[in-house]
Amino acid sequence: RKLFHQFLNCELKTDEQGNTKKQILSIGAGFDTTYFQLQDEGKAPYLYVELDFKEVTSKKAALIETCSQLRDKVSETASISQCKGEVLSDHYKLLPVDLRDLQKLDDIVTLANIDPSLPTFVIAECVLIYLDPDSSHDIVRWASKTFSTAVFFLYEQIHPDDAFGQQMIRNLEVLLFLFASKRKKIDLAMIEKVPLIYLFFMTISQGMRMVMI
Repeated sequence: RKLFHQFLNCELKTDEQGNTKKQILSIGAGFDTTYFQLQDEGKAPYLYVELDFKEVTSKKAALIETCSQLRDKVSETASISQCKGEVLSDHYKLLPVDLRDLQKLDDIVTLANIDPSLPTFVIAECVLIYLDPDSSHDIVRWASKTFSTAVFFLYEQIHPDDAFGQQMIRNLEVLLFLFASKRKKIDLAMIEKVPLIYLFFMTISQGMRMVMI
């Protein structure tokens, strides 16, 4: 949260009212509630965009539509479609996308009215680790080419073989069992195939600042 506030409090490009215009793009956002917390704190950015698979965004759209406290925070006039898995308002967008489809990501920039020239905080929390290495690299490259000024915040699982990591894998397998109704082996595609430090250097080489936790 400290990094959010550092980013949001930094004075850069402003709008007509003199407010700093910044964007947050959360890829694989899941059911994260950061936007609503920032609203409560009076810290919400000019634009907050959340992306995930349609199966997830449809459920989240339903929650927002049926909870008056959440709906009020995205605007009473927001367009909400559970069928499409979309929430569209002036300053908050929830959209379905397969992150591996870079053309669809380009389309999202237009659909969500994202301004590539604005300072942008890209969040990838426990997302890239589930993708194959090439797809993860492509997403980072896409972000570096799309935004002229951006921070890429990467938060991932590491060290699956120590005691904490083994418990983490067991917990994930239980969750997968609950949602899929059958037990499967968790596949953290990046964790074994690509050292995290390589992803770090690859990101820096693409001209982006990466914050890793």
